[in-house]
Amino acid sequence: MNTRRIPETSHGCLIANLLAQISLGLLAMTICLPSMQGWGAVFDAKQADVLLTFSAYVVAYGAVRLAFLMLAFTLCFVAAQALLHRR
Repeated sequence: MNTRRIPETSHGCLIANLLAQISLGLLAMTICLPSMQGWGAVFDAKQADVLLTFSAYVVAYGAVRLAFLMLAFTLCFVAAQALLHRR
């Protein structure tokens, strides 16, 4: 049985990706928050409905990104394991 392991440096890429996504999300929120007060008038809806819809979108978007990140990480891990076992 082959007991080789993937080097710990592969986790550095994952951490860098997560930090980049968090930074981009904070930047996007910094840009959109000042204009949020006017969204009710733009969409002809109550402010509470607009904020609830936006919050649901942000949570759903984050969940989908996290799911795809985990899927990509799993696929890369499986591919790396296959390459290690091939040798």
